[in-house]
Amino acid sequence: PDWMCTAGVADCFKTVILSSKVRLRKPDPAIYLLAARCIGSAPAQCAYVGDNPVRDVEGALDAKFGCMVLFEDAGTADREGKTPTKQPHCRIRSIPELLDLFKPLEAKK
Repeated sequence: PDWMCTAGVADCFKTVILSSKVRLRKPDPAIYLLAARCIGSAPAQCAYVGDNPVRDVEGALDAKFGCMVLFEDAGTADREGKTPTKQPHCRIRSIPELLDLFKPLEAKK
């Protein structure tokens, strides 16, 4: 997505799954599990970054992802007006903060 390029983090991700392309809607855990399968990882070894405190957090945690990061800014709110029942593992206020949370992996030789 364009925002990833703008933030300078597009090259940091092995796989990006867009719900509009795979026809699965959040918070259905199936979309998160699809992403884990695409990279050949167990969900517990995956992280999800989202900006919706209900759909993104609920879906990633229901899929048993190891880390759920909520990106909060002035506009962060559940668009359906629901109250969050689950909490993310951590919160960030800018996308580049991800570089502090997730250190680059060394290339396998």
